[in-house]
Amino acid sequence: MIKKMKNLINLMLLSVLLQSCNTLTHSEKTHVRQFAASTKNIPQYAFKFHQSLSNVRKSRGVYFANTLSTPSLHLNELDSIYAQHKLDERKTILFLNSFEILSTYSKILLTLSSDVYVDDLYNNVKELEYNLESLIKLNNTLTSFDTPTGFINIGAKIGVISGRIYLNQKQSKEIKILLNSSDTLITNVSNNIISYLDSKNLNDIINNEDKMLSINYLSYIQQTNRTNITNDLEYIQLKSNVDNIKQLRKKLIICMVNLKDSHEIIVKELNKKNSIVDNLNQLKELARTVIEINQIIKELN
Repeated sequence: MIKKMKNLINLMLLSVLLQSCNTLTHSEKTHVRQFAASTKNIPQYAFKFHQSLSNVRKSRGVYFANTLSTPSLHLNELDSIYAQHKLDERKTILFLNSFEILSTYSKILLTLSSDVYVDDLYNNVKELEYNLESLIKLNNTLTSFDTPTGFINIGAKIGVISGRIYLNQKQSKEIKILLNSSDTLITNVSNNIISYLDSKNLNDIINNEDKMLSINYLSYIQQTNRTNITNDLEYIQLKSNVDNIKQLRKKLIICMVNLKDSHEIIVKELNKKNSIVDNLNQLKELARTVIEINQIIKELN
């Protein structure tokens, strides 16, 4: 009888040990959620950046168009402004796609790391997986950047699960698999975004809009020999928007660097290769940058 009891106790201890190995610690799960929460809404930052830059270009062009005395030249300039605006919209879609990849990935992490029991976990994750695969494929067709697809199949691995403990074990296991297998994806997409934002071409475009805004508004005043409070206030707001666009660009670059580094550090934490302090500091930097970006976006009109 005593021997049976010892065997039972040993089995229970083994079960507890296996469960502890398969599940994430509270701090590990918290770090995963903090990372995902900080990055799930980043597509709106990309959209606001391109939209604001395009609107400055459009308004600046209209001022220039109103300096042209010939109706045909005036109309041609307006048509040119419209064509450029449509081109800007297409560029926004391309730029936005990379951010959507990161956002959808974060939503998968949030779903898997949630402490709330979800009956429809399988379908939720599968839908997000499908969206992520589609975004990666679209990204591959739009750019020379080639990311493999089909490596994330969490929904199929989870399947239909019953029982909170078993669910937690499976979620933890798949989070680890997802993070480890996606580190290259996150690094490549982030580097792709950084390369675009930090490019000389984009920097020249923004600086040119800043310079030409002053030149075109001065020309507008000289040619029309008139101005009003509404126009002046619009000009001041456009100048403010250009300054905020410059700041937003810098903060987005910092955000992408922090995002990439945070993901790498979390992967190392799950693989027991770094300290919790490293994670806390990096995640705080990421969260601080996101707060600063949101503040800049509020000031853009």
